[in-house]
Amino acid sequence: MGFLDKVTNKVTELAKKAKCATGFHAGTFVPINGQPKCHKEKTCPDCGNHVTAIEHKFPDWKSVEYKEYRSCLKKRKCEYCQHEERKEIHEGFENTWKKDDYCFEIEICTRCEHKKRGSEKHIWEKKIGNYDDDTVTEYCIDCRKERTRKKIKTK
Repeated sequence: MGFLDKVTNKVTELAKKAKCATGFHAGTFVPINGQPKCHKEKTCPDCGNHVTAIEHKFPDWKSVEYKEYRSCLKKRKCEYCQHEERKEIHEGFENTWKKDDYCFEIEICTRCEHKKRGSEKHIWEKKIGNYDDDTVTEYCIDCRKERTRKKIKTK
């Protein structure tokens, strides 16, 4: 074995150790005997560690029914072990045409009536002050937020 082969083998060995040290073990997961199919194990051929993992198999959220009539909560079960996963999925939101104290529109879920912030809707008015430069300062008459913008030139 030549010098270059020894160096290559040493570099390969160090790379395998670094890979295993960071949790990236080689090998293929197989189901554990006596356990549901989602419980898997492997033995790393590089470092000899026994590694286990759980890989649940769930149906797509779109195919899962809502749990209750006026609720946006869905739950799905693993096809192998019946492990449950829950998620709130809103169907859609409608504008209530009301605003909060910061001029964000209030939207409501069409299914469960959950409220969320929509987009900002301000009613701007010019602020009284010095208008000698090329900018105008405005404030919202509802929430008092201010903004400065360039003047619109008229001919």
